[in-house]
Amino acid sequence: MAQAIGVLATIKNVKFVVHLFILREVLKIVNILSVQLQAKSATLGKSASLVKGIISTLENNRSSDHFKELKRSRKEPRYLQDFDVTTVTGSDDDLIRTKDIATSIENLMEMDFEGSSFLIDHYKDVLKVNTEDLKCEMTVFKNILNGNTEYEYFKEHLTQQVFPNLFKLVQVAITLPVSSSTCERSFSAMRRINTYLRSTMSQNRFNELGILNIEKDIVVDVEDILNEFSKTERRIKLM
Repeated sequence: MAQAIGVLATIKNVKFVVHLFILREVLKIVNILSVQLQAKSATLGKSASLVKGIISTLENNRSSDHFKELKRSRKEPRYLQDFDVTTVTGSDDDLIRTKDIATSIENLMEMDFEGSSFLIDHYKDVLKVNTEDLKCEMTVFKNILNGNTEYEYFKEHLTQQVFPNLFKLVQVAITLPVSSSTCERSFSAMRRINTYLRSTMSQNRFNELGILNIEKDIVVDVEDILNEFSKTERRIKLM
């Protein structure tokens, strides 16, 4: 009985609650490293980069600004939950919200959680993304990147097993067409190729000419084409 009373008194202590919230944030971040170290495909180089990212994340979180984020935010009254609220509460006054999908994608690639909130809110239910875990993953991965935003660097370090939530959103970000201009240019190119004088052109030739015109920005080595062409058999039957 005395032990139960002691435990109850400890739980009611404000310091215990504060330490509990801090430990929760720390364990969510450290769990990312735990998953990486248990992976079969884990390498020393990737693990070392992740360890440095975890250390940098914990060091950056030891600040007054991050401690304020641990405070419980104000909630809307229950009778207003079924209504669309057009104003923000006092705890959200200093948060920057954007409705531009292009800006959200750019902020996501820069690991800016608040700036990419529009994209996150739009796809979190469809992709089953845990926003709290996502925030931790973005914070750790930002420290791993250290300003490097090249695609190959993303491809090497961003794995689905270690960063499951961030991996899903980045997949959407790099495949989501911001505009339809690419498709419109493709149709324009098809119209220029399929002219009146070329109306009898076969479908295969039309597809190949279309690809050459649409993907003309890709640099092609002429020598490789000639070498490949020389390997084909070109015997002309005279009779």
